[in-house]
Amino acid sequence: MNPLCESIQVRPIATRPLDSAGEKYSAGAPLFELSFKGVAMGAKASLLLVASNVRYAARFLGVIPGKSVMFILEDNGIDTTLFFRDSNIFCEFNLDNKVVVFSGKLKQINNAIFPCLHLDYPERVVERDVSRDIRLNFDLEVLLRNKLSAFDQGFISGRMRSLSKGGMLVGTIVPMGFIGDEIEVRMALSGLGREVNLNLKARIRHERQRVDAGGQYQFYYGLKFVNISSEDLICIKAFLFDSLVRKSKGN
Repeated sequence: MNPLCESIQVRPIATRPLDSAGEKYSAGAPLFELSFKGVAMGAKASLLLVASNVRYAARFLGVIPGKSVMFILEDNGIDTTLFFRDSNIFCEFNLDNKVVVFSGKLKQINNAIFPCLHLDYPERVVERDVSRDIRLNFDLEVLLRNKLSAFDQGFISGRMRSLSKGGMLVGTIVPMGFIGDEIEVRMALSGLGREVNLNLKARIRHERQRVDAGGQYQFYYGLKFVNISSEDLICIKAFLFDSLVRKSKGN
């Protein structure tokens, strides 16, 4: 049995009332809150177990401020032996008016009717309006292929210049296709302590050319992901979150 899995132990936990006037709590009892950054108890969450790149559906249970965040996994048939102490887990809430994301390390699993995950309290939480898409600049190698006979040279090397959950800007030194063409994309993303290899499909939305200082033609293509899986999508979101946190720390 996974050492993290154990039966639920009842402990004295006080909940924060709507009006705390006149209320008293037992000394030393942790304060359990039913909301977090505008996320209410029962809110749906997507959890990515980074080590295995597996996505799980969960419900938010509550927080003990400064100590832990708790979730209930919605599938009671999950193999909890995949979870290990201090595993990195990326969390995402899609609310009506905003998206809330953070990552945390797994501290404990309680097995009851549904598995309950306890994550350490996050150091950084990113909140953004649902209408805004996070796009960050990078300089990473990607492999690209257009299977149309006029352009098919096998996979060619390119540079990813920016990335968002919906697509990317790439640069090549050879022409790769026309607007509307479908492109195969292979790339490796490192974040949250693990490297993940992704094989994606994208469509060319726009293109431009320029000549660099050395007289070399550069071709730039704006790509939009198509038919991306939920697992690959949340992996990209986790990479963007990790990069955003590292950039904010100056790393």
